[in-house]
Amino acid sequence: MPMSFKSIFVVFSLLLCQFMYAEEVRIVYANKWYPYSYGDAENVKGILPGIVEELLVNKLNYTVRHIGVPWNRAQSMVRSGEADGFVTAATQERLSYSKSSSQILYRLKFQGFSLKNSSAQLTLRTDPEIQSESKTLKYCDVIGNGWAVEFYEKKQVLFHRVPTILNCLKMLQRKRQDVVIHSVDVVEAILAKEPSLKEISKSEHLYQEVAFQLLISNRSSQLFPLLNEVDAILKADL
Repeated sequence: MPMSFKSIFVVFSLLLCQFMYAEEVRIVYANKWYPYSYGDAENVKGILPGIVEELLVNKLNYTVRHIGVPWNRAQSMVRSGEADGFVTAATQERLSYSKSSSQILYRLKFQGFSLKNSSAQLTLRTDPEIQSESKTLKYCDVIGNGWAVEFYEKKQVLFHRVPTILNCLKMLQRKRQDVVIHSVDVVEAILAKEPSLKEISKSEHLYQEVAFQLLISNRSSQLFPLLNEVDAILKADL
């Protein structure tokens, strides 16, 4: 018996919805990590959403839903499959529940900041690896920053912890702390908006460069071919 026009329309609509859903890629980000990613839910903006938009939407024609949430929740969403992926460091723990692109999407650089022409700046310049004289300086970073905890433990140096990196920079300006070793993008974004901190400058020494790749959840394995497409685009741009 021939299908009615209404039946054909319903079937076509269902197939179209399934196709659109299959094409949508849900990428999660930290919602309070300016300038990398900031903003809640689908209002998230920043460097990382911009990179994903350019790669997946503009170059590969995927439909992407960008989602900003607290970072711990973002990781849980990828682990459970509630989200398809995120852009972050491909640690061993994250690779236990996701697959990574081979190519790097972004590099986070960690460098030191201190007052211009200060004794702290000179000390850090002569002992950038914090092996001797620089151990006497006062360092500051954010509460809960795992990178800072690991870094200063290796250097066998104590550091002051405050709620935000802006607090640290203001303490540098007031000479209550000497050095902030942190993400260059984060600190420079703050300095650009805070004229009162114009006496703070960046050291040339690079302490660490963290590679960020696209990770896709094992529960979204149907999207694993996307990683090969991303790698091909990034290789072509080298």
